Amino acid sequence: MIPQLIIGLDPGHGGEDTGCIFGDFREADWTWALAERVIQLLCATSWPLTLKLSRCDRDHDPSLEDRAAAMAMAKADFVISLHANATSDLREHGALGFHVDGLQSTVGFCEALLTTLNRPGEYAQTISGPLMPMRSQIHIATQLDLHGAPSWKRRPWNVLHWHRRPAALIEYGYASNPVERTWLLSETGRDACAWATVEGIRKMLLTKKMLN
Repeated sequence: MIPQLIIGLDPGHGGEDTGCIFGDFREADWTWALAERVIQLLCATSWPLTLKLSRCDRDHDPSLEDRAAAMAMAKADFVISLHANATSDLREHGALGFHVDGLQSTVGFCEALLTTLNRPGEYAQTISGPLMPMRSQIHIATQLDLHGAPSWKRRPWNVLHWHRRPAALIEYGYASNPVERTWLLSETGRDACAWATVEGIRKMLLTKKMLN
């Protein structure tokens, strides 16, 4: 039997827990739609994967403990939590990736996803002031600055430790940023986020020598 990598997808929030809401953007719905698109893309490959979801449907809102239990029961080899970000600073933008320390395959996943998603130079000027090109951050991994040069940061993100297994949490963009919110809600933006996630998984499979 060909070894299968069991990937757990954890769309953030759900049901009465809407996550962040800005205009037409409702985080719980957006993360569910993104998970559906990622599954669609992965099912079109011949990669040695088995996919598991932490939520049963769009209205399901399991607790962190229940999500972790579902991933443990599924014996997930790697869990990806899907989220969107928000802040009071409407100029803040970009994708953030967080992963559990000490696991090189999770670093590679975050680097591949965020490098694929990086959109340098896309922003010019908004009513809230100038926006810098999108920057990506990874917990104990790389941040892409204006010139694409890597720098290194460490940021705690305790929710990942509920999983007690290899995991990453991705904040794909800021729903509080009007420009980024429009992009996230568009088919182009959703597909870019999904394809970047698929690229991260491909990098993980290559690292584990499960793809040529």
